[in-house]
Amino acid sequence: MKDTYLDVKAKITGDKTVIIEMQVLNVESFEKRILYNAAKSYSVQLQTGEKYSLLNPVIALNITDFEMFEQFDLVISRVLKEKDYLVD
Repeated sequence: MKDTYLDVKAKITGDKTVIIEMQVLNVESFEKRILYNAAKSYSVQLQTGEKYSLLNPVIALNITDFEMFEQFDLVISRVLKEKDYLVD
């Protein structure tokens, strides 16, 4: 399997894996590299004979300094704001 390098790979709540990559330049096949890294992180979780039900989610977060999907007119963006309130 091809060696790959990630900026950050972390486990979060519930055994989810998050891979984070920051990219300044829009290099050739960057989208394919993102998909390959996520698929590799997903596929290495199981050994021969293990059940697929043991697979945990992999989240790929990519921070770029360029517009990745300029061919799409409609982009959906959501921001979640969390507030904590202290009550007597």
